[in-house]
Amino acid sequence: MLLTEVVGGRLFTTVRDALGLTYDCNFQLAFGLQNSSATTYRLVVTSTPAKIDEALAAALRVLRGFRTQRISQREAGRGMDSVQPTRRRSTHLSNVGET
Repeated sequence: MLLTEVVGGRLFTTVRDALGLTYDCNFQLAFGLQNSSATTYRLVVTSTPAKIDEALAAALRVLRGFRTQRISQREAGRGMDSVQPTRRRSTHLSNVGET
C-alpha cells in the first residue's frame, strides 16, 4: 500500500539513516480487523536497549510530523516505485520515440 511505503520510508530515513537510533523501523496499517471498521496501525522499532526509548520517541515524532509536513513528490514517487516497481520503466518505455 502506498501510504505504508511513504510512512515507512520517512521513518527509515529519519530514525535509522539520519539519527542512527535503530536497526529497523516498520509501519503497517490494517483496515477493519476482526469485524471492526476501525483502522489500526502498528509501529515496530528495533534498536539497542540503550537507544530504544530515544528511537521510539523519534519514530513517534516522525508519525506526528505528517500533520504539518506534507508528503513530498519524491516520497510519493519512491513509494510508487516500491508498490509498482515496473511503473518507472514502463513510463519511460512508453515515452521513447515521443518528441
